[in-house]
Amino acid sequence: MKAIYAKDIKAMVKKFNLTDDESEYLYGIAEAINKERTEICEDIQSVLLYGSMIDEKRSAIRALLVYFGAKAQKENDLRMKLDKTTWAIAKVLKCGSYQVMQWLKGIAINKDRFGKFVECSDTFGLNYLEIA
Repeated sequence: MKAIYAKDIKAMVKKFNLTDDESEYLYGIAEAINKERTEICEDIQSVLLYGSMIDEKRSAIRALLVYFGAKAQKENDLRMKLDKTTWAIAKVLKCGSYQVMQWLKGIAINKDRFGKFVECSDTFGLNYLEIA
């Protein structure tokens, strides 16, 4: 079953103003996720765990996380629920929810083209994530 459709990729490219190189990586990662038959896709999981020297690849991953986070919150009424949103994202993108949570926290700190859509807090017992 396909998790990421062409319309999703087009929406991410437009929403985050992705470059051609970032779009290529996005297509590649999306294809790997769609082909994967197990619960973990190594192409995305390895970048989430170990990072990447390639800026465009990291941007493609950020676009996936923010886009599918907003989609999960909207479709499942998960607004402001950090843990449940990360579980939903991890299920769709076939990766670890803990790594998704760590990346979303990092994205929220940097108010760049991805971070401006994300508000996150988990200090002092908070479990807050809002993705516009």
